[in-house]
Amino acid sequence: MKNDELDYLKIGEFAVASYFARSTYIHGGVLQLLHNKHGTATGNVNKIDKLSDELNCEFCSVFIVKYNLIIVTVYRSPNGNFDVFRDRLTNLLSFPDIWNKNVVITGDFNFKFNSPDKNCLYICDLLQSFGFTKLVSAPTRKANTLDNVFTNMTDVNKISTVDTNLSDHLGISFNLYPNTRYRDVIVKKIYRPITEYGKVMLCNVVSEESWRFVSDKSIDSSTKFQMFINKISDYVNSSFQEKKYTGKASKVHYVRWFTPQLEKMRETVAFLSDACKQNPTVFTTLQLRKYKAMYKTELHKSKTNAFDKYISNSKSKSKTMWNLINQNRKKSLSPKCPIEPNSLNIYFTSVAENIIHKLPNTNINPIKLMAGIDVPIAVSFSFKEVSYSDVRIIIDNMKTNKSKDCYGLSFEIIKTIKNYIIIPLTKIINSCIKESIFPRSLKIASIVPILKKGDLTDLNNYRPISIVPVVAKIYEKVLSNQISAYFEGNNLFSEQQFGFRKNKSTTDAVIAFVNNISRSFENREGNIATFLDLQKAFDCVSHSILLDKLRHYNFGTTSCQLLASYLTDRTQYVTVDGSKSNVLPVIHGVPQGSVLGPLLFLIYVNDLCKYMARVSSITLFADDTCFSVSHKCLATGKRNSLVAEAMASRWFNANRLCLNSGKTVEMIFSLCKPSSWHTQPSTKFLGLNIDSQLTWSKKNQFRHIFDTAVVE
Repeated sequence: MKNDELDYLKIGEFAVASYFARSTYIHGGVLQLLHNKHGTATGNVNKIDKLSDELNCEFCSVFIVKYNLIIVTVYRSPNGNFDVFRDRLTNLLSFPDIWNKNVVITGDFNFKFNSPDKNCLYICDLLQSFGFTKLVSAPTRKANTLDNVFTNMTDVNKISTVDTNLSDHLGISFNLYPNTRYRDVIVKKIYRPITEYGKVMLCNVVSEESWRFVSDKSIDSSTKFQMFINKISDYVNSSFQEKKYTGKASKVHYVRWFTPQLEKMRETVAFLSDACKQNPTVFTTLQLRKYKAMYKTELHKSKTNAFDKYISNSKSKSKTMWNLINQNRKKSLSPKCPIEPNSLNIYFTSVAENIIHKLPNTNINPIKLMAGIDVPIAVSFSFKEVSYSDVRIIIDNMKTNKSKDCYGLSFEIIKTIKNYIIIPLTKIINSCIKESIFPRSLKIASIVPILKKGDLTDLNNYRPISIVPVVAKIYEKVLSNQISAYFEGNNLFSEQQFGFRKNKSTTDAVIAFVNNISRSFENREGNIATFLDLQKAFDCVSHSILLDKLRHYNFGTTSCQLLASYLTDRTQYVTVDGSKSNVLPVIHGVPQGSVLGPLLFLIYVNDLCKYMARVSSITLFADDTCFSVSHKCLATGKRNSLVAEAMASRWFNANRLCLNSGKTVEMIFSLCKPSSWHTQPSTKFLGLNIDSQLTWSKKNQFRHIFDTAVVE
């Protein structure tokens, strides 16, 4: 098309943003169409359009103000001059105007990006040295990747090729999140700063509160807690005023590290690679391998030296260093979640139900499997009222966390006013214990989804981080202290359980496991260990089974009633970038992010140790389970291990917990293994790599821990 035709081109809601039309040759040029929803845009960014040269390099660009985003579209003819294209592209990347913006460079480069072509490798290195990442590796024309996308943004996903039926090339589709690339963009935020002056104001207004409703017998305890929280929340809002913050986020720092020497080495690697393909001898292969290793070393040195020099010349070395580290991470520290919060909440609240639904039906009574747990008849448990000093100690021992719950409260705020709220808070807690209830206002959790890894749009890749009300944690700690004292004082917890217990840690668990393997070695025996993995164990806990087990441990009726109140009628909502989902009920499991939840889970799985003791040794750290069987004969050991695995599966099924067979690992430990023994060389247990002969040959192992184990 000609220039005067392009000026009036419009396709639906898309209008021409910029273009480069050839005047001498045919079959070329570049065009950008932009949807009108993206707001103000500037076509053909200053200087970029002047770099175009027919056949050799053709550019057009658009700057979208709304996203601080520049999109550059490229076409290079297969017959174009590579040197001209290289120089023009280098000039484009050197423009200071693009250094503080989100930039996407895309188009038909006519390089085979899926081959070791030296020109292609040079362009990739050039773009990488300016902080650009290549996104496409799939073929775009027959078997070749001729088209590609390069960007300096971290949050790009859903990259795919699309048959547009317009060309013999495939189109490229991808999603951008420009506002999450923190550059020189304007940041607006509303927040409520906790200032020293505000703390004084808060103490003044709270000290004048009479708290008369606390002693009013006509008001039930649940309502009293709600009134208490509402008053504290109102006082906090009046003492700490909201503020609006508007400022610029930090700029991205570009460090040029790809030198002319590296360019020559890259060309040599490409030459040796071609020579090796044409004449694959031992000599050419050895030369290629040696030179590749040298090139890799020089790349590392060049990058390290460039960053060192950049940091040394900066005014704030620490700040510059962390900026560079964060920019060069493989993924963003806090990538924006593109999923709607209601979808996440539905997924989080239904995942346990889906797992439990798939479990096979069983007639086994889990309480009958507790036959080995003997609780003296004279021993029983019931919750007792607490003193003001007990509540004060609990508040003092809590971490001064600044994160706020759904009521806008944090432990920093609670500790500031503790002297003025100790008496009313203690009275309300004691009232709740007397009435055997856990108030509904304390049973709502705010969920923040955190990306574990992988695709941003996949629900399975998010971990829910639960934030429960801070006042609920104080009440839970009161209950937790009494339950722990009962179980520890009467030796009701299994010695093989190391999780969430005082004076017990992962170190103790690993030492116990290693000592067991070492004893097998000393007895000239092998050991078959099975590391079990449970699916969403905390979320799948059955409330009815847990309460039955508490009764088995001689918990009184009122205590069980209070804990039933704690477990049931819980709700949660998900927050994503300030947007909240609807509130949904949580039917199964013990509350995560809570104080009491982990302790109740320990009670739930406590009898597993006694049940498995007949056939194997067992080590537990919360839901991390490992049982092992010693043997002098491998065949006998395998039979015994299968028996133990079947018993464990029977116990988990009866207790409605699901084993993840895909992540369950069996490993044979022995100082001498015949070739017929097939086992993996190492596995990870409680964060440590354990090999089959306990040599601890892997790096970063805490060797002193195991020296301690051997001594013991």
